[in-house]
Amino acid sequence: MPRQKFYLDTEKKEQLVVEFKPFFKNAKVTLNGNEILQFQDKKDVKSGGEYQIDNDRKLSIQLVRNKLMGTDELVVLVNNEPVKGSSSDPYYELKTAYSILFLLAGLNIFFGIIAEVTSMEILVNLGLGIGSIIVGAFYVALGYVIKVKRSMIALGVSIFFILLDVVLTIYFMPGKSIGGLIFKAFLSISLFRGFGAIKKIKQKEAEESNEESMHLNH
Repeated sequence: MPRQKFYLDTEKKEQLVVEFKPFFKNAKVTLNGNEILQFQDKKDVKSGGEYQIDNDRKLSIQLVRNKLMGTDELVVLVNNEPVKGSSSDPYYELKTAYSILFLLAGLNIFFGIIAEVTSMEILVNLGLGIGSIIVGAFYVALGYVIKVKRSMIALGVSIFFILLDVVLTIYFMPGKSIGGLIFKAFLSISLFRGFGAIKKIKQKEAEESNEESMHLNH
């Protein structure tokens, strides 16, 4: 049974668990082991549900269609703010973005080294080798800048190079597996979400900084 686990507090004392069968049948939500919400099917989850945690906090759960990705995502909010680690959490979206680059980097470097060391024909024919290692190192650098600096420029460059790789592969190696190209195109679409995530994070941090400054001034 698919299971998603979140924590509503930094001390990790309030554990929220969402469990459901395939196609979101018989979904249930528990808070510290106590069932607080129940959904019969996918349609029910799309309608959403709410639970008053205490006087100050209201939990909202709803299955929402992501038009960019073409997938359904479970949105978990407390007072209309994304719960940490949930699909709409900007920090989670940012982590997904740079993790994709680290994944691509690892694959390029690994298979590049294998191709260089073994001269395996299938890898060489795919264009893997020293160039792949360099590309992998480049993706590592971009991923690091996105993670640490939250750079939209680095994110844009990453998307550009992934799409460029897809276009060049189609042009110069038309016989290559279409699956790999679709995979890279899908990853580039996933990276687009990083722009919104970075914007939200910077906006949130700016607001927190302003509040802290006002508090100190008083």
